[in-house]
Amino acid sequence: MTSISAEAIEKSTLDLSSDNALLEYLSKTPYACSAIIPLSGGVSNFTYRGQLSQPLPSGENTIIIKHTEPYVARNKSYVLDSIRSHFEQAALTGLIDLPVLLYDQMHISTPTLHHFLRDSSTQIIQDFPNSTDLKTCLLTHTISESQANLLGSALGSWTRTFHTWGASPESTNLRDTMGQNSNAVDLKFAVNAGRLILTADAFPKILDESRDMFTEIAAGLRSRSRKDNPKEKSLIHGDFWTGNILLQNSPISADCIPQSEPRKLLIVDWELSHLSIPSYDLGQCFAELYLPKHFRDIDAGVLMIKAFLRKYGPIPLEDAFDTALHFGIHLTVWNRIWGSEEQIEKCVEVGRDFIRSAWQRNREWFRGGPLNDMFF
Repeated sequence: MTSISAEAIEKSTLDLSSDNALLEYLSKTPYACSAIIPLSGGVSNFTYRGQLSQPLPSGENTIIIKHTEPYVARNKSYVLDSIRSHFEQAALTGLIDLPVLLYDQMHISTPTLHHFLRDSSTQIIQDFPNSTDLKTCLLTHTISESQANLLGSALGSWTRTFHTWGASPESTNLRDTMGQNSNAVDLKFAVNAGRLILTADAFPKILDESRDMFTEIAAGLRSRSRKDNPKEKSLIHGDFWTGNILLQNSPISADCIPQSEPRKLLIVDWELSHLSIPSYDLGQCFAELYLPKHFRDIDAGVLMIKAFLRKYGPIPLEDAFDTALHFGIHLTVWNRIWGSEEQIEKCVEVGRDFIRSAWQRNREWFRGGPLNDMFF
């Protein structure tokens, strides 16, 4: 087990939040770059694609540079301990032992960590050129039913492999390390169940009658997250949404793969990985796959949920209710950037109904809905 604590990690005095400062810093390492290009997508770190001055021994000409400061990159006033980068490097190092999944010519893996510059909390990570995230793909590509089935099946197979491996003796050392990531546990609660009452304040007409339920749910989830419960000893990704699933940014062929080589998928952004229950990963992922249907009437994500569940395999009923609960919480609190006020209000209402039905263990309510195949 690797010990990671804020006290044990020397706080960096380097300020690499500007492009020029980062270029100057990298010039003294084997990863000197002639140029760096800021990447969009993440909010908490300074992330770039670097054009290497000299190719790596592997022949790679570009790298991903992920630099972490003790605050959110897009909001300096939001303090967020830079220890998160140390947990991500531990996760990426440990995930080397997770078997790469090849499903029907789809190659699913995690990125290679080339190097961790510990003194500045800077990761040098394998690049995936000409890629996009699954959220963007869903919104900008036309995905047929057969293609959605293949993508969903591949992701379901990989996620089952990861969750099974993450609870097995083979991952004991990594679990012991990631079990120290209490910041991730706290943040995961704060930005999800911890926001339920604030959301009720924003939508009183829809959520006022749910305040007592939300308070009870939040208290229960907070208490459970702090307990040393053997059930909650599985390794989870912690931020498993469509923005952290990368694939090739090219038109999807009739078979959903290039004919000459496997279509590559990369699962990225592991800084919130910690020990919990797989339902957290599943609920967040399914909610993000459902949102394009709610706001844009795009069916592909819902089809992917069905295919995902077929390959993920049976989920115990209590875990299914947990997944549906987190699905509903996500729809309720993570919807503001999607559409019109009317659409957002409807999404909050849908999320509330999922929360209530999961909390009341009303299995029949889920029949015919996007999570039908998890219950029947």
